[in-house]
Amino acid sequence: MRSLLLVAALAASAHANVWDRATDNTSQATRDRYESALHDGDELAARANAKVNTAGTINALVDEAIAQYKIAAAARPNDGEPYFRIASVLESFYTDCNGISLNGLRPPATCKGNTVDPVRTQQAVDAWESFETRAPLDPRVGDSLFSRAILRTKLVESAKDPKPLLEGARKDYTALLDHADGLTMLQL
Repeated sequence: MRSLLLVAALAASAHANVWDRATDNTSQATRDRYESALHDGDELAARANAKVNTAGTINALVDEAIAQYKIAAAARPNDGEPYFRIASVLESFYTDCNGISLNGLRPPATCKGNTVDPVRTQQAVDAWESFETRAPLDPRVGDSLFSRAILRTKLVESAKDPKPLLEGARKDYTALLDHADGLTMLQL
C-alpha cells in the first residue's frame, strides 16, 4: 500500500504547475536535465519499495533518489516539485513507523521500533517548507501542511527544546484551516 501511494503521488505530481510550464524560458537542455533527474529519482524511489530490500539498500536508494531530486532542484531553483518529491520519499520511508500492520503490510525496514529517524524527519520538514515557499499556490500545499505538522509533533520526543516544533505545528494547522476556509468560500 505504501509503495502504491508513493508511486501514485509522484506520478500525479509530475505536471502540477501548468502556468510555469507555459511561460518557461529555460533552455531545452535545462528542461531535459530537470525532467531526467525527476524521472531517475522516481525510478530509484520505486526500486527502494521492493519488499526484498534490506534497510541498507533502501537507505542507499533513497539517498540516490534525493540526490537526483536535488539535481532537478539545481536545474530549476524556483520550482517546488523536486522538494515535494524529496519530502514524499522521506516521509514514506522514515516517518511512518507506527508499528501497526494493515493488510499484512509492515512498517518500512528503515524504522526502528515505533520511533522515527529524527534527522530524516527534519529533512522532510525542511523539504515541505521548501516546496511551500516555491509553490505556495500548488493545491498540494494543504496536504503538505498537514504532513509537516504531524512530522513536527513526531520530532518533539527527540527534541531538546520542543517549543519551536509545537509552535511550528500550530502554525501549520492554522494555515491548513485558512486554506480550507478559502476553499470552502470558493465553493459557495
